[in-house]
Amino acid sequence: MNINRVIVAGVFSFPTGQAASSRILNLTRGFMDHVDDVQVICSYYNEDGKEFKQKGHFQFCNKSIPFIAMAPHVFEGNSIIKRVENRLSYYKVTKLLVNSILETLEGHDKEMIFTYGRSYTFLNLLLKKIKKKNYKTKIVFDVVEPPMVKNSRIEYIKHPFLWESSLVFKKLLPKFSACTFITYKLKEEYGKAIDKFSIVPSVLYSKEKKGYVKFNDNELVIGYFGALINKDYPQLLYNLCLDLYNKEQSFKLRIIGRFRNFSEGREWEKRFVNSPFKNSVSLHFNPSEKEKMELLRGVKFLVLFRKPEPLQEFTFPTRVVEVLGLHKVLIMNSFGDLPRYFIDLKNCIFLPSNELRITSEKLIRSNNNNTYTKLVKEASKLLENDFNSSIQAKEILNQFL
Repeated sequence: MNINRVIVAGVFSFPTGQAASSRILNLTRGFMDHVDDVQVICSYYNEDGKEFKQKGHFQFCNKSIPFIAMAPHVFEGNSIIKRVENRLSYYKVTKLLVNSILETLEGHDKEMIFTYGRSYTFLNLLLKKIKKKNYKTKIVFDVVEPPMVKNSRIEYIKHPFLWESSLVFKKLLPKFSACTFITYKLKEEYGKAIDKFSIVPSVLYSKEKKGYVKFNDNELVIGYFGALINKDYPQLLYNLCLDLYNKEQSFKLRIIGRFRNFSEGREWEKRFVNSPFKNSVSLHFNPSEKEKMELLRGVKFLVLFRKPEPLQEFTFPTRVVEVLGLHKVLIMNSFGDLPRYFIDLKNCIFLPSNELRITSEKLIRSNNNNTYTKLVKEASKLLENDFNSSIQAKEILNQFL
């Protein structure tokens, strides 16, 4: 292994936060399997506080990950004003973030920075300062979504500072030592000028073998975890439940998440509460972590739907590997790279949105311990290979052998 030092750095919260934090944490754990010297330097930490540059250690498997976070986590709210405030808050720590990375670097060719965050201001400043110091440090950029989807002026208005992401893709990609892409579609679209690359889908650090939860064969318990926003295609979930109801198939649906925080979620909550199958529905708003895990433990199938739109061809939801880690069977509609890894009725149930009758029958047939356990075991194999963060981290490192 040529690389003997890894610094994971960029725009994300550590150790917890949103999907970015989960991806970074799992890849950091993966790097630790192969490199002794691993450190995290990020823009935000997910705790209340006022002091900049919080230093800490994250304990994992008797190992300690040192990390430095620049400021308290402030990414809350979806309004345009909030987005502007969030980005301006980020600019406040950009220079501090880059300087902290520079202070940590040794500059030799066995050192690697794994960067996350599509900010031109951050990445350009980092690249310039490393070049100015004549450091041989390898720099890998993690590409998890495109800079924009619709390529229109309206999108720039709705998403302030989108030009920053666009500049990263237009000006900076060839300057990195290598790139990782979360989907093949991203590589095809943006990776033409990149020599070193690897495809790294959503990953999980999973070495523990967990037992499978056994259910009574007549139990059909479906879970949904999310906010019932339109992106999650709640219409498809509603239609599936309605089809089961019309077939007089007994089932339970547990809706878990922060659905009352969004107008879309509140509207869909009303629809489920007033549906013909309302007696089969239970809603659990923003439960504690312990309550959430207990609710999910009693779920047999978990749905993961995305409304058809251009962005979904580029994305790979973190929720996929989280569900596999819970040893549940996924019910999904086909989008993005999912068909590259999942096979209908072998390790998942694919739901074509125009063939609900066939899909609900497949779901009913899969509702017994033998078939269900086979699906879970096959799906879990993905955590040992394609979705294994230790294997993917090694692939990233091996680009510099």
